[in-house]
Amino acid sequence: MSSEPRERCGRYELIERIALGGMAEVWRARASATDSVVKDVALKRPLSRYAADDDFRKMFIDEARLAAQVSHPNIAQIFELGEVDNRLYIAMELLDGVNLRQLSELFQVRDKPFPPALASYIVSKAAEALYAAHTAQDQQGAPLGLVHRDMSPHNVILTRDGDVKIVDFGIARAEQRLSQTQAGVVKGKVRYLSPELLKGHEASPQSDIFALGLIFAELLTGQQVINGSNDLENFKLISSLRATELISRAPTQLGPIGSVLLKMLELEPEKRYRSADDITDELQRHLIRDGGIYGRFQAARHLGEVLPSSSEPTQQGGTDIIAVASDPGPAEPVEVEEPTRFGEVPAVEQSVDSPADQKSRGKDWKNIETHRWDVSPSMLAASRRTSRLKLLGLGLAAATLGAIFIAWVMGLGK
Repeated sequence: MSSEPRERCGRYELIERIALGGMAEVWRARASATDSVVKDVALKRPLSRYAADDDFRKMFIDEARLAAQVSHPNIAQIFELGEVDNRLYIAMELLDGVNLRQLSELFQVRDKPFPPALASYIVSKAAEALYAAHTAQDQQGAPLGLVHRDMSPHNVILTRDGDVKIVDFGIARAEQRLSQTQAGVVKGKVRYLSPELLKGHEASPQSDIFALGLIFAELLTGQQVINGSNDLENFKLISSLRATELISRAPTQLGPIGSVLLKMLELEPEKRYRSADDITDELQRHLIRDGGIYGRFQAARHLGEVLPSSSEPTQQGGTDIIAVASDPGPAEPVEVEEPTRFGEVPAVEQSVDSPADQKSRGKDWKNIETHRWDVSPSMLAASRRTSRLKLLGLGLAAATLGAIFIAWVMGLGK
């Protein structure tokens, strides 16, 4: 008895959808080169409601082409950019591993501190990938000017073999275009934005380095660094970040790697590392142990120590939590997640949320890194002015009360 044929996207057979977000979905897909040679890939495509946005389409294509020109072992490879039924797709390397959010949670579930050597190894390899992208050139030798723009734990993967991979290079710029509503509005994943981006400056290698520093701090401390109750509060937390306080939260002594973290999280971009490869150089000096260097084999062993066994239930109700390809974008509430045919409007897509949905999602800070926001620099400045006025008012009130008290005491003396 033959099984029902699966959907296809061009030459790719869709096996299963492995991720669904507010902007894109990711499928495990299979490409058949010959009858005996098959290859599984991660196939990412924007949701159909964005297919008619010409500006987005152009930016999506341009950014994907730029990212495809970068070849590095720590960057998930892009195989193909295509289009089926007026919907774009990217076929990329399918990764068997966990993202850093999942990895951090695995250590917490086991009640184990995150090994500083593992954190340093991951960050050193991610920095290698950033350097390769930041310095990439086209065939004529001109700089590509590629910046990730969306460094977050979800976009850094540790595979079962101990390899570190960054996904979604450059695609963030296209996805941010989707929700751009007015000039001067800052957009991004709130927890991993650099201070200069808050001021409306362009993304740069230093902004990627700052975001990687926040990821480093979260791995070392096991805590969310930026976790305010609203967007403006998160802006303030980033603008007033004190890296020395973060280091003090680590359950183990960080030693020299603490100084690396401090420099990555400098609030002024010119004080950070000028180049991401400097981070790799410094961290690798501290990965040498007993005549050898902490590498992929040690990382794979650490991952294996915290992965659930086949007899252990997981939070998802199964036994295998490994299902990683690339970050599909910020999550949005959906009612169903059934596969949809290419060219049709998926039933899972909702263009309008009810007031109850909006209120509920606005209070969900468990996955704050997937929460996108719209706040202009002028709003942030207004908030700061309000805070200063409050402090001034409190100071004047205290001075007035002090003067009254002194006059009262002098009156008693008479």
